[in-house]
Amino acid sequence: MTIRIEYMDVAQRAMILDVASWLLDEWPNRFIKFCEKNAIWKTDLMRDMANAPDWYSGVIEKHLTREHWRGKRDLRYDFLEKKMRRQLKDKDIAAKEGKVLLG
Repeated sequence: MTIRIEYMDVAQRAMILDVASWLLDEWPNRFIKFCEKNAIWKTDLMRDMANAPDWYSGVIEKHLTREHWRGKRDLRYDFLEKKMRRQLKDKDIAAKEGKVLLG
């Protein structure tokens, strides 16, 4: 459910403006990191903005699309896969040597 800003009280509006100011302070780096950390992507950010300004939509297109996320996710999966293979290899070597590895 979305609450429109014009229906918020003054304290709620002030809080939103503080957050917006913080996100814009180190544009676009802080905004990108915040969105990635909270899984906020293009569909969320552009849903109600048919005519978004170029400075905003350009950052979203470049950094917060599915293609961008897939690349980051693939890198994490590659890292985890390599780590798992190393662990299996270490356990296999230890088993051949008659050692027991915990975990």
